[in-house]
Amino acid sequence: MAGDLEGLALYAGQSVRLVHTIGPAARIVERIAAEAEAALTRSSRI
Repeated sequence: MAGDLEGLALYAGQSVRLVHTIGPAARIVERIAAEAEAALTRSSRI
């Protein structure tokens, strides 16, 4: 790697500790979509 390394985004290490399981991308996207739908449903009731 060459160039201005100080200018790179190096924040991935901050969130990698939050990963506890590894699964298929389709299942992860389905879960995120279901959680988002549930959150939207809850917020529309308020």
